[in-house]
Amino acid sequence: KQHQKLIPIIASRKFLYIISLILTVLSIVAILTIGLKPSLDFTGGSLMEIKFSKAITTEELTESLKQIGDKINQEKAKAPIAPNVTDNTITVVPANNSPLDLNSIHVVTSGDAMQIKSKAISASDHDIIIKELKAKFGEVDEKRFQSVGPTIGDSLRNKAILAVILASLAIVLYIAFAFRKVPASVGKWKFG
Repeated sequence: KQHQKLIPIIASRKFLYIISLILTVLSIVAILTIGLKPSLDFTGGSLMEIKFSKAITTEELTESLKQIGDKINQEKAKAPIAPNVTDNTITVVPANNSPLDLNSIHVVTSGDAMQIKSKAISASDHDIIIKELKAKFGEVDEKRFQSVGPTIGDSLRNKAILAVILASLAIVLYIAFAFRKVPASVGKWKFG
C-alpha cells in the first residue's frame, strides 16, 4: 500500500495566516479601487435582449439607442400638461412620465442576440424603442424584456448581505461544533 503524504497544515499555520491576510487585504483594496459591479437585480433598471435580422455592431446599436432616447425626450418635452386632482386640489403636472436616460446604456453581444442594460424603461418607452429599432434595422426579434425597480433592487441587495452574514456565522458555528473536542488550550473558536 502506498501512503499518502499528509500536508502539515497546523505546523504551517503562520505561513497560511500570512497568505490569508495578504489575500484579504488585496480583496479589500480591489473592492475600494475597482468597486463591486452589482447586476441589474441589485441596482434596478431594464434589460432587453434583441436579435436582429442583419448583423450590427454594439457601437451602431448604442448610438442608435442614444438617438432614440433623445427623440423620445424631445416628444415628452412637447407633450401638453394635464391637471392632476388629489385631495380636492388641482396641480398641473406633465402628462408624460419622467425623461428616458439611454446615455448610460451598456450593450453586449449574447450569442446571436444583443443585450441592452439601462436605467429603468417604462412599458410605453419600451414599445417606442422597439418600433424605432424596427424602422432603422429591419426585423427585430425581442427575446426578453425585464425591468427591476430600484426599491426591489435595494431589497434584494439587503437580503443578499444578510444571507452572506448568516452563512458566514453558520460556517463558524459548524466548525466550532465539529472541533468541540479540541483541547481548551487550542480553542474550538479559533478553528471556527
